[in-house]
Amino acid sequence: MTSEAGIIGLTPQPGIEANVEGPGSVWSNLGDLTVFFGSLLRIADGAVVIAQLVDVFLDAELEADGTILGDLQSSGTIRVGDPIGNLDVQGTFTNWGELLLDLEGPVPGGFDAVAVSGEAFLDGVLGVSLVGGFMPQPGDRFQILTAESVSGTFGTVNLPSLPPNVVWHVGYNVDSVELLVTTIGDLDGDGVVGIIDFLALLGAWGPCPAPPVPCPADLDGDGMVGIVDMLLLLSLWS
Repeated sequence: MTSEAGIIGLTPQPGIEANVEGPGSVWSNLGDLTVFFGSLLRIADGAVVIAQLVDVFLDAELEADGTILGDLQSSGTIRVGDPIGNLDVQGTFTNWGELLLDLEGPVPGGFDAVAVSGEAFLDGVLGVSLVGGFMPQPGDRFQILTAESVSGTFGTVNLPSLPPNVVWHVGYNVDSVELLVTTIGDLDGDGVVGIIDFLALLGAWGPCPAPPVPCPADLDGDGMVGIVDMLLLLSLWS
């Protein structure tokens, strides 16, 4: 299907949705595609949407396991996969709303992921759920977003509960965002608590940065990396 531009949900009526589904299915817009007023755009099973900009407004939703050829910005909700899938954005990605991802295993294809050819501008909320009875183990790593470059951080991160002494770390790199599961004190994620973790704790000594920047060396959660954290790390030495 080809259109000059697209608007989904121009008036606030419940249940409005547009589905682009299946390999070879393409919705091509010469201009922008806008998703309004609680409506839904679903890109499923490898389908493609083409637009200068796909704009998902507040209270609207994008469900995606496919490709957007153009820029994507959202103040609404983006849900990747059904339950597991990939969103490929051939442009820039700006997130002010919710980005919801599922995990069912640490290998590629076992978790939702977003690939951006341009820059990713992050804010808003990251929400992660576990599916199929999956429980992450120390050493599991999930590269949930890749981009030419990554700017900003998620303002809120909602992660599933883990067993005692097992923790999440959110890593913001120059071109990716990853989730790492470690034991408490394992700051480098190699599965053991040792000298490299001790040196990392010393390198982070002092006040933690302002949230939402993570502070994994603050083992006691008091906002400061200090002597108590060092003693806790030594007690966990393996």
